[in-house]
Amino acid sequence: MRHARAAEPELVQQETGLDVLRLASRSQSLSLLQSAAIHDFKGSLNTLSLSVRLLEHTVSAAEGPDADVQRRCVKSLREELSSLERFTGALLEENRGDDLVVRTFNLASVLDTAALLLGPTGVAQQVTIAVERPSEEMTVTGRASWIRHALLNLGGNALQAMPRGGTLRLQLRREDARAVISVIDTGPGIADEVRARMWDVNYSTRKGLGIGLPVVAHIVQAHGGTVAFEPSEPGACFAIRLPLAG
Repeated sequence: MRHARAAEPELVQQETGLDVLRLASRSQSLSLLQSAAIHDFKGSLNTLSLSVRLLEHTVSAAEGPDADVQRRCVKSLREELSSLERFTGALLEENRGDDLVVRTFNLASVLDTAALLLGPTGVAQQVTIAVERPSEEMTVTGRASWIRHALLNLGGNALQAMPRGGTLRLQLRREDARAVISVIDTGPGIADEVRARMWDVNYSTRKGLGIGLPVVAHIVQAHGGTVAFEPSEPGACFAIRLPLAG
């Protein structure tokens, strides 16, 4: 009994130390997300707000074969704007930093929405955007708007790398018990010196890589997944791996 009592304070001290490390790590991650969101999400919000203002005055009266597509674009823009506003608000509310509305959602629909939102820029730059997915339904648990925003970050970077045309592929496939979302472009690729630092918060390039990638990494990690740069010729490929819902 004496040995058991003597070990208890040490055990409590070890557990307390681990708790402190977990809290410190969580606080650091939340601080990074909050500061990154202010910079990165405001740009997205401004772009979406401008697009909605420009379109909403004409889309309601639009006629012809493209009218339905235009209305769908406006609807998607409004939904994205609303989700980004909620996401940013949640990140900036420190007391709700652990709040994650958990639900199961279909990844194919997230890819479709991301492709639709990236579409106008793709058309303007003569970039073909293709969504490739299997026939089986692939679902994950978490927040669909966060994963969609991660795809918009990666897709936006890819489009910036192809100002004069190319192909952007949003590919979904199964890898054992994980879903793999690959964002593949046919741009000039990423230089070795950029690859070494592109996940750093304070590093940026003129091609748009910068604070968006750390945000992508934290979003994916919050869903129990990983994101990595993978070799692709030509161009670049970022692969997000997420655990499939049971």
